Amino acid sequence: MPCLRNGRAAFTKDTEYGMVRWEGAIHGVTHGAPGLRAAGPGLALTDPNGEGWVGVMIPTTVLLELVRTPTYVTWQGDQWLFCCAAAMVYIGEWSQAEFISRAPSDPQACFLEVVEGAEPWMWGRVPKQIQPNSEWGFYIFTCYTCGRVRGHFDMT
Repeated sequence: MPCLRNGRAAFTKDTEYGMVRWEGAIHGVTHGAPGLRAAGPGLALTDPNGEGWVGVMIPTTVLLELVRTPTYVTWQGDQWLFCCAAAMVYIGEWSQAEFISRAPSDPQACFLEVVEGAEPWMWGRVPKQIQPNSEWGFYIFTCYTCGRVRGHFDMT
């Protein structure tokens, strides 16, 4: 861990704006994604390259911190989310219990609001409690600045 914190080692990160490697972090730009049309407030897009990939300009300090952050375990790979022009903080994998705790009157609505791309039928796939080797994973982040909560999912 000291090697990460001191910048002597780094992880490549997958993000909602494309991969971030050490080299990209130093230049303040993600590798990009094909046809990307928008980034969050305070972030700018690069011009498309010859293959149509568009990167996102993100402050170097933000990206250097991200590539020095340990990753989280998923089935299909991490996907760091952004808010307020910064990488969000990973807070963990959520079960139905966490959504119920956050919104006791309508946890399914909370689930649909927080987990991007989720469909109503997926609520039944959210485990009642976190279980190792569950077929589905619901990975949740919070914004250090505004407190917004967002998440993504994957499955085996």
